[in-house]
Amino acid sequence: MIERSRKAMDQRVLTLLLPVSALGLDGDTDAEIFVEYVQDRNDPVNPNKFVINVWVMETGIDLKMGVTTLFTPTAENEGPIEQAARILSVVSKSEIMRENLAKVIKNLRKSNHDYLLWLAEMEGNGPTIS
Repeated sequence: MIERSRKAMDQRVLTLLLPVSALGLDGDTDAEIFVEYVQDRNDPVNPNKFVINVWVMETGIDLKMGVTTLFTPTAENEGPIEQAARILSVVSKSEIMRENLAKVIKNLRKSNHDYLLWLAEMEGNGPTIS
């Protein structure tokens, strides 16, 4: 069902792996970065733009959080490879993306830690959370 709705909207997803150490974070894990983009044909003011949603997961943590949403104009007669390269360029040049990425991974780690404590408490194996 999700794949069908993505196809109907012409949504594309690019996935990148980046060592968390490259972001100044401790650990030998990777950040899995998802770049989802789709042409926003429903915008009555500017239907010729891409909406780009960036999400991140850290390997070993089963949570995914949003990093940012960006917008860029579409280009006429642009092939899918050129389009993907341009979308990645927009993402890599985004200051908001760079500022938020490490913060979001820290929040993922905290959320995962809190969840594991809660799970242990529910199973009677851990400390209580107040």
